[in-house]
Amino acid sequence: MRQSSYCRMAAINRRPAPAAARPTRPPLQPMRSLADLAQRGVVTALFGLSVYGLYVAYDVHTLILKRGQARREAVGLPTDGKKKKLEYEIAQQAQLATPTPIAPTASSESG
Repeated sequence: MRQSSYCRMAAINRRPAPAAARPTRPPLQPMRSLADLAQRGVVTALFGLSVYGLYVAYDVHTLILKRGQARREAVGLPTDGKKKKLEYEIAQQAQLATPTPIAPTASSESG
């Protein structure tokens, strides 16, 4: 069976190009405009400023927590770990201070 000329051309087009015909490097990109470079610079700067802002916010937050902890200790207020223990002791003392009513039993009524 003989191939038609269309099939032969399709087979030729599917063959890889010889090594000399392949480009060795990508084509050069056109030079960027000044507006494009300015926009990239502004976006990069704003991103860096946002990251720096997040870092500063975390740093100020931890600093405020440390100052508050130091003030609580200076005044004599309980800190977080001591606070729960103090609340437990107050609740325990309150339970011991209130008398529990004695319920009448069946043996005490019959007597």
